[in-house]
Amino acid sequence: MIQTCQSTRLRRYALSEPSWTLKQLLDKARSMEAAERQVKTIESGTTVASSSVAAVRVQQPRRQQPTQSYRRHAYNDNTRADDAPTQTCRNCGGPYPHAGGRESCPAFGKSCNFCSKPNHFSKVCRSRQASQQAPTTPSTRAPPPKAQARPRRVRHIQQDPEHDESHAVSPDAINHGDDLVFSIGDQKHKQPTATVKVNGTFIRFIIDTGASVNIIEESVFAKLSNKPPLQRAPSSIYAYGSKTPMTTLGAFRAEIESKNKLSEALIYVVQGKHGSLLSYDTALQLDLIRLNVNALQPTSPLTTVEGLAATYPQLFSGIGKLKSHQVQLHIDQSVKPCIQPHRRVPFHLQKKVEEELNSLLSQDIIEKVEGKETLWLSPIVVVTKPSDPSKVRICVDMRRANHAILRERFMMPSLDDLIHDLNGAVMYTRLDLSAAFHQLELSPGCRYVTSFSTESGIYQYKRLFFWNQLCY
Repeated sequence: MIQTCQSTRLRRYALSEPSWTLKQLLDKARSMEAAERQVKTIESGTTVASSSVAAVRVQQPRRQQPTQSYRRHAYNDNTRADDAPTQTCRNCGGPYPHAGGRESCPAFGKSCNFCSKPNHFSKVCRSRQASQQAPTTPSTRAPPPKAQARPRRVRHIQQDPEHDESHAVSPDAINHGDDLVFSIGDQKHKQPTATVKVNGTFIRFIIDTGASVNIIEESVFAKLSNKPPLQRAPSSIYAYGSKTPMTTLGAFRAEIESKNKLSEALIYVVQGKHGSLLSYDTALQLDLIRLNVNALQPTSPLTTVEGLAATYPQLFSGIGKLKSHQVQLHIDQSVKPCIQPHRRVPFHLQKKVEEELNSLLSQDIIEKVEGKETLWLSPIVVVTKPSDPSKVRICVDMRRANHAILRERFMMPSLDDLIHDLNGAVMYTRLDLSAAFHQLELSPGCRYVTSFSTESGIYQYKRLFFWNQLCY
């Protein structure tokens, strides 16, 4: 919720208070929503009441100039709090004088949305009143006040685009979400259509596979022979790329019948005459469209993992080995070799250790030491595998032998180096190596330092191996 929140202020509050619960966060969002709505109402004067007052003033004759007494008090900072409001403030449109003087006026420090001048609202802007009272031609005349205030009847579906921030955290948005339609309007090109029955009435729909809801226009709903009652729309509908919801009159559930199928779906009724849309889900249920995904056939069996496994089965079993490369451990001959005492393995793990040794011998990972001088000898540490407790992992305690192994330096490439090397590449491969250490062969001249003791004898590694982390 914090990551997808559209309000920067709410996100900062949530991150600064990690102990908040979801209820506390929703309460904070609702309080911020109410405060934002009140501030916008004061600054822009877009409430229904202020719009009605402004609409009535348009029909009135030009206002008279304020009286001398009004001019004297309009910018008087020392207005007494006990003065009863007897006039109208020309800056905010409210009662005057204000109890706290000029600075207590709601318009003080604000800018007009019409002329951008300070310390007054647009609803009492004299420049706006002068422009409205100027003679206009019929083509540029403003619409009547009733037509301007008419869309406010559908405010319950969050028609106001200025409340997008509050819409992001409102309970309706959390419970229902928003639905989308690809397009609805004049069709310049031929679109796929289908005629179906809605409660027994034939209606022609445009099949919109990008729409998540079914839509019919108001005039089509009026023609239904079996007209159901409209209920409040469960969610807002947004056209593709639009931030303003469509004007929805309501929704109803109906039976939709095609030639071969019958389905029940929710249908939204919208204002206007732009056609009716059939959503992807409903069109699929009515067998009007068919989903055809992944229709391309591979040209070669090597393009799939199954094809590669069938062609090269030896590469998908056992332990592999890197060709033409051997790892050389550099031994410091000045360090005196050490024979560490043998560490006994618990009885309940001895059989599992023997099975693991036989498995390593069969995969050519270790070899038994016989008839050779043993310079270095290390004990083993046996741990059970977390993914499979029935098996064990054999690690060599190399803490003493590690003192004789000289460190080889290797410069790791940086991210910039990797990006430069990958520039222009078009094919990428991801490798998931099983027992990657065992796929690197050790040079025969350094294998003696890896000798370790077990109940069944002494062994040494032929491949790079896992050693106890305590050696680091």
